[in-house]
Amino acid sequence: QGGDVIRFLGGALSVALLTAPGAALAFGNDDRWESGWGMGVAEAVITRGAGNQIYVTCDEGADRNATAISFTLADDSPKDSSVQLTFDGEPPEDYSLWDGRIKSDCRACAATYHTVIKKLKTHSSVHVKFKNGDAAKFSLNGSSKAIGQCVADFYR
Repeated sequence: QGGDVIRFLGGALSVALLTAPGAALAFGNDDRWESGWGMGVAEAVITRGAGNQIYVTCDEGADRNATAISFTLADDSPKDSSVQLTFDGEPPEDYSLWDGRIKSDCRACAATYHTVIKKLKTHSSVHVKFKNGDAAKFSLNGSSKAIGQCVADFYR
C-alpha cells in the first residue's frame, strides 16, 4: 500500500513538471529536434549536452507574444542584446535579442525571427555563441518538421 502511494506521488510530480511553465526542459535530445504542444503554444527543442538548448515557441492562440526563439547555454540565457549564430560553417552573424529572445511581435523582431527560423529549417547545424564566450554547436536534424509553419506575432 505504501508503495502505491509513492508511485502515485511520483507520477503526480512527473505530470506537474511536464505541465509547468518552462516544460521544454522536460524533453529534447542532442541528435534530433523534438516537438510538443501545451497551453496553446507549439514547442520545438534541441539540446546539446546538459544545460544547452534552442527552444522555439509558436503561439497557437494562447498568448499574443508567445512566438519566439530562446537560447540557453551553460544553464543560462543571454544577458546581452544579441546572439552570434554560425550556420554550417558560414560566416558568423549577430542577431538582435529582445528580453533575451528573438521575439516576433514587432516589425524588426518578426524579420529577425523569420530569417533565423528559415536558417534553422534549411541548414544542418548551428553554432550558438553568447558574448560571454559560452558556445555550443547544435544539430538541425528534424528541425523543419519539428518547427513546422508559424506566423510571427506581428502579423497576427
